[in-house]
Amino acid sequence: MKRAFFRKGQGKGWGRRHHHGARVGALTLDQVAPGTDIAIQRICGQGPVRQRLLDFGFQPGRVVTMLRNAPMGDPIEIQVGDTFIALRRREAAHVEVRPADEQADDTTAAPSTDSAETPK
Repeated sequence: MKRAFFRKGQGKGWGRRHHHGARVGALTLDQVAPGTDIAIQRICGQGPVRQRLLDFGFQPGRVVTMLRNAPMGDPIEIQVGDTFIALRRREAAHVEVRPADEQADDTTAAPSTDSAETPK
């Protein structure tokens, strides 16, 4: 009986099972136009890259400003608080963002304090 041969990552589920990058379709920091204010949603990745981003102040919910691209496109300059940071595009691709003026997801939004919802 002939045995099927599968390469790693193809076929029977062998290979990389956990993807540590940004979700498919999510807006990432490397895709943002210069001059845009954005709020950080999630830091993807693992190991030293993730730790470096967290050490720089990239915290979920924090608003940062994408300032400019280098002439050849890499690196990009971002303002986090009073600090200006240059990041490689491949590192910026690990940061999921949303427009700063857009409201947060329902899971992170503060509960309403509307008096009409209070039972009497």
